[in-house]
Amino acid sequence: MSTASTTKPRRSCDRCYAKKERCTFNSHGASSCTLCERHQVDCTFVRVRRRVGRRPKVNRFGSRDYMHVWDSDRTSQKSAVPGAEASTSSSTLALPNTPATTATSATEWATEDSSEGDAETLSIRTDRSPRAVSHADPATPSLDLEQRNPRGYRVTTRWLQNQSQFVARELFEDRYVDLDVFYTTNDIFMSGPSFANQYRDSLLLVYRFSPAYLRDIGRAMLSALTWARLRTSSYEQVDITTGALTLQRLRTATVCDLSGAVMAIGLGPILAAFDLLTSGIGSALILRHALRLAKPWYQTLLDTPALNPVTISSIFWDTAHCLLNRQIPVVEFEARDEHVIDRVAGLCTTLLPLLYRLCTLSHGIAQSSLQVHLEPLLDLHAAISSWTRTLSAEEEQRFSTMECLQLNTQARMYRTAALLLIHRIMNPMGTNDYVAVAYADTVALELSNYLSAAAPRKKLQFVFVPIFLSMLESRTLSEEVWKSLKIMDGPSLGLDKLAKAVKAAWDKRDAGFSGSLFDLLESGPSFVVLP
Repeated sequence: MSTASTTKPRRSCDRCYAKKERCTFNSHGASSCTLCERHQVDCTFVRVRRRVGRRPKVNRFGSRDYMHVWDSDRTSQKSAVPGAEASTSSSTLALPNTPATTATSATEWATEDSSEGDAETLSIRTDRSPRAVSHADPATPSLDLEQRNPRGYRVTTRWLQNQSQFVARELFEDRYVDLDVFYTTNDIFMSGPSFANQYRDSLLLVYRFSPAYLRDIGRAMLSALTWARLRTSSYEQVDITTGALTLQRLRTATVCDLSGAVMAIGLGPILAAFDLLTSGIGSALILRHALRLAKPWYQTLLDTPALNPVTISSIFWDTAHCLLNRQIPVVEFEARDEHVIDRVAGLCTTLLPLLYRLCTLSHGIAQSSLQVHLEPLLDLHAAISSWTRTLSAEEEQRFSTMECLQLNTQARMYRTAALLLIHRIMNPMGTNDYVAVAYADTVALELSNYLSAAAPRKKLQFVFVPIFLSMLESRTLSEEVWKSLKIMDGPSLGLDKLAKAVKAAWDKRDAGFSGSLFDLLESGPSFVVLP
């Protein structure tokens, strides 16, 4: 008796499964389906198979979905004392998937008269976990990962596999997130490990007022970072859906109070960074929209030092974007405290008001003429030339040696870049090029000095605008310089676009282009301005 041989059907590839398309193969042994071959993309099968059958019933373990050994006695004591649980629930940061998530009694906005006037200041009332709203304390020794681990906390495939679920669930729980884990996950968003505590505390503060939004984009960002760092997973594994939904919420949000402004200023830079990692198309639009939502409460936000890591970095990124696009930043930063050192802007916080004036003058010149704004532009050139900012002896105690070197280098490079930009506003391409080349070579020398003094694999962050302007003026820096600025091992969409813009600009300059710098950039390929 003959039996017909049956072949187990193959499952759909990741691309066809995500797009709900029919996945067919030309032959049984083919390694790629017909649609993937047609679109010339990799045909992968790395997605995790879903569990067959009903979902298992999840029983609550402890009062908040977790329990430690030392909590067992407390639980029994609380059950014996009526009202004990109610007395502590209002001061505890709510976990996801618990009834306390939607409660607003955990923290309250409090406005109090400041000693200088009627400005409102933001404070948090809570009885537990004071670290959630604390900011950098100069007396606290900074975290130096190189000293604690000579090899450094370098991200690896095994590390991501072990930590991804933990970080996705507990990213904003200050009691259960190790600071080393937080920095290793988010190191591309700060100038060094000394900023990790302050940045995490600011996210915890934002999380208290928009837990669902920030938790969702945190998970989506983690999937994007995993893909962008190592490229070990398929692009289909990036949680684009959650990121798009969070972006839709921000786009349609109506900010009516201070808590909504905190939500907007916290989500804006994260969503912009997520877009930069995944597509690199609308990062500036997302960031500027978030700043516009929070602008009416800008003065109050600046009165809250705990929010500086999310407030100042957003303004700095927007200002960097406007410098190269002849636009006016959404917010004009006021340097109220010259000793503020930001995780992204570094020592350039006192330079930000001058950069805002430069953006305003550049925009005005584009709308009218140079002669109308020539005198204010010369005054601004003198102000930036005399600007200086270095770390004091007391401030150096808060940072490691490499962080001090990076902060000082970044400040000098941005000062030189601003002077170079003023020169190009006054002189089109082909006119007084030797001055522009001198500025560009100064930036290149700063980068060379840093790399020679830095440890192996140590990158210089948040100097993309000076490097980009330098490469447009001088060929001293080769295309290999992008490798010294790239933090992640995988390809970077933002850096690739900047490199293409530089190449296209030099092709036009070699062909005899003699217009303004901004016309040169506008006529080339699109790119995302990185701070």
